[in-house]
Amino acid sequence: MSRVFSYWEFQHYLSHIDVCIIGSGIVGLNAGIELLEKKPGLKVLIIERSYIPYGASTRNAGFACFGTASELLSELETSSEEEVFGLFAQRYSGIQELLKRVPADSMNYEKYGGNEAFANNNIPSEEQLHYLNTRINEYIGIQNYFQFDKSRLKDSSLLNFSALIHNEHEACINPMMMIDVLQRKFQNLGGLILSNAELSHWKDIESHVELHINQSYKTQSKKIIFATNGFAQIQFPQIDIKAARNQVMVIEANHPIILKGCYHYNMGYVYFRSVDRKLLIGGGRHIDKESEFTDSMEINPTIKSYLLEFVKEHILPDENFRIINHWVGILGLGTHRSPVIEKISENCIIAVRLSGIGVAIGTIVGKKAALIALQS
Repeated sequence: MSRVFSYWEFQHYLSHIDVCIIGSGIVGLNAGIELLEKKPGLKVLIIERSYIPYGASTRNAGFACFGTASELLSELETSSEEEVFGLFAQRYSGIQELLKRVPADSMNYEKYGGNEAFANNNIPSEEQLHYLNTRINEYIGIQNYFQFDKSRLKDSSLLNFSALIHNEHEACINPMMMIDVLQRKFQNLGGLILSNAELSHWKDIESHVELHINQSYKTQSKKIIFATNGFAQIQFPQIDIKAARNQVMVIEANHPIILKGCYHYNMGYVYFRSVDRKLLIGGGRHIDKESEFTDSMEINPTIKSYLLEFVKEHILPDENFRIINHWVGILGLGTHRSPVIEKISENCIIAVRLSGIGVAIGTIVGKKAALIALQS
């Protein structure tokens, strides 16, 4: 039997809503904070279908990153310079905006830089790196952003890599701590979060939006913001977005694993870092791409095997280790990497398609969605 709201509960959460936000991840929370900072006194309700954010906001690897050299070069094959470096600049400024809302020590923000390791011949040339550095300097004012630095491979005891490109500007975070701070900030401003509740139906009727919660409760809101990222395809199949599954595991060895900074391999498809003297590794979606276009929370055994072989070859050869935690998160991807922030009807805004870089751009995406809601 489903739990029935009391009169008091219904009045507290579901009556007289000014803005209803679907999704309590980094975008939804930042949208709510922006609304209440710009217009104190609004009744802003965030509806979350799980007890904690369901998609990727607390299930990612905790990388505050902006794009590797090989990723940017790959993007330039299909997108303009303005699109690629404009989005890069958004990611960079997005982290600065996040740090204004979440102090560095409140999310274990560790700025040891980012590293891209190579084990094959697909290494960017000096000329390509110079080109990227020139454009990046034009967009964010940082010179020599990328630098070859093979010495870091030896210092980190990584094996069977032939080259490494380093930047000093990326960082690692604890995403659960980040979300906890954002939740507290939102609630301290007067925002409400209704967890374990699902929007079963909605309709924009121009004067307001009708909402049906958990199949049973009908209410209304003046505005609605969908911050559901990869799950947006359920409500909006016409939008260029697909759910994409990424798996992450934490591995414990017989000795502490110390890696400074965040590491990427193969255009960012594989990523790893240290966490609590253990190894965190994730990705591998390129091994079975079509199967991973799903919102199922199951583990893909083929990708699991690939990641474990990667660990044996490059990080922990001839050593015993064990998986102590293994999970998946759901990304929102499309044919373009830029986020979708649109007013799609009189009272409905969507803020989705974070393309696997939600930590970097989620704050900006949420703020933009809130401003659209306020302006309309």
